[in-house]
Amino acid sequence: MKKTLFHLVIAVLLFSSLTGLAQAAVTHPTREEWLEVWLTHKIQKMVDPMEPRVTFLVNVLSSTKEIIITYMPAQGGRFTDPESVGGIIRIPAEKTLKDYPWARNYQLTIKYIEPF
Repeated sequence: MKKTLFHLVIAVLLFSSLTGLAQAAVTHPTREEWLEVWLTHKIQKMVDPMEPRVTFLVNVLSSTKEIIITYMPAQGGRFTDPESVGGIIRIPAEKTLKDYPWARNYQLTIKYIEPF
């Protein structure tokens, strides 16, 4: 009985450690995923205090080495000058690309989406 319980405990511990290792290998983000999250964070800090609120989406395309950031006013608002909002979004995006040598060859595109 003690041997069976011992073997069961060892099997459970071994299984849980092996699945933990497999999960750890899957959860590491790629550079592109990291760049997308980091850009979203940096841009959010810049546009948070703005009125009207800004909705934006960052897409990093590894196949074409392109970053596309789309933005529009949130909740049916209107920007008086959409180009200035694009300029505010461009500041942290360009700084991030300059800070990381591996990201410097990405093409940055910022697009305004007219609300409907």
